[in-house]
Amino acid sequence: MGLFNRSKKKLLFEEVEKFFNEGKYQEALESDNKLLEIDSKNALTWFNHGLIFEMLDEYEKAIESYDNAIKINPDDIDSLFNKGLILKKREKFNEAIACYNKILEIDPYHEDSWNNKGTAFAMLGNYNEALNCYNKSIEINSNIAEFWNNKALISSKQEQYQKSIELYDKAIEIDPNYSNAWNNKGVALRGLEKHEEALKCFDKTLELNPNHEKAKKSKNEILSKQ
Repeated sequence: MGLFNRSKKKLLFEEVEKFFNEGKYQEALESDNKLLEIDSKNALTWFNHGLIFEMLDEYEKAIESYDNAIKINPDDIDSLFNKGLILKKREKFNEAIACYNKILEIDPYHEDSWNNKGTAFAMLGNYNEALNCYNKSIEINSNIAEFWNNKALISSKQEQYQKSIELYDKAIEIDPNYSNAWNNKGVALRGLEKHEEALKCFDKTLELNPNHEKAKKSKNEILSKQ
């Protein structure tokens, strides 16, 4: 590649970053397309392409871009992870799990892949596998509130409410402002018919996030029965 093309690539990379950070995704896409015209074998350019398409809500094109990055670099964890997130969001859970499995072959300690793989299994109703994944993510990093919250959700699904409350408390200990953990603890307390304690949790949820619709609904349901 000549000096002119290297300089042009550098400028275009800077343009893509600038436009992306400014929220000008269409302009970022145009600059990224120019980069691909110069060099279509650059995995990072395809990864950026995928990010831009995600911001434009064009998820099929985002997946195609991540796939192109993965073809160039099969060990591209970032592209595999983002592809998995899109597939999970679109309820293609088995395909998402395949992405996370590939990442975990490359890096067995990728905690977010264990966590997201657990969520995909939970959505498929496979709670034992989900629990195994959440346990693994916690084993790798026990200081992430979301991991404890997700593990607690499995206990709640299995109507093990007291156990789930203890796990939600762990999530809240790590992050006292984690509104979803407060809400989920309230749901578990309702399962034990501890309605006054549940109300306090829903109030805390709404203090942290006044637009939390699930907490609003649960609180109103309790109050309507008093």
